[in-house]
Amino acid sequence: MDTSVSLAFSASGDSLGHNVRYIVDWADGTAPTTGYVASGGSVSAAHTWSTNGVYNVTAYAQCMASNRSSWSDPYPVANGTNPTLTIDAWDIFYGWEYYVPVYVDGQLLPTDTPTSCPVSTGWHTVSVMDQYYTYVMFVEFSDGYNNGDGRPIYSNTMLTAYYRSP
Repeated sequence: MDTSVSLAFSASGDSLGHNVRYIVDWADGTAPTTGYVASGGSVSAAHTWSTNGVYNVTAYAQCMASNRSSWSDPYPVANGTNPTLTIDAWDIFYGWEYYVPVYVDGQLLPTDTPTSCPVSTGWHTVSVMDQYYTYVMFVEFSDGYNNGDGRPIYSNTMLTAYYRSP
């Protein structure tokens, strides 16, 4: 499966009023340069990958006087099969596994934890029951996101929901 992505950039210009171009590192050995664009203009760049994987695309802006910005934060693009999200629930102190309802993007998964499901690449909300019976409370997820938060999933991911006695 080939994935094609198109990124758009808006040129805000530099302090000297020079036109700006963008260098895009597609994370597969190619890093083409766009043409220059005037301040306030926009330019886009597109790329297609033929090999499955997650590619962390980065870019920087450069003015006509060769001054440049730093590299952008990586923008992950997944090409190929969808990743699997696995969720499990454990007692943080005693090491007991719990079987609690799990919701991914608001949909109850068909089984209690541990459970796995394929998800599309991108951001997903994951939530578990806050309280297990009367005595055990949800503490945190292993990835540092809170219960019900959106989180990025671009490859096979294992999440553990940690619980403890109040």
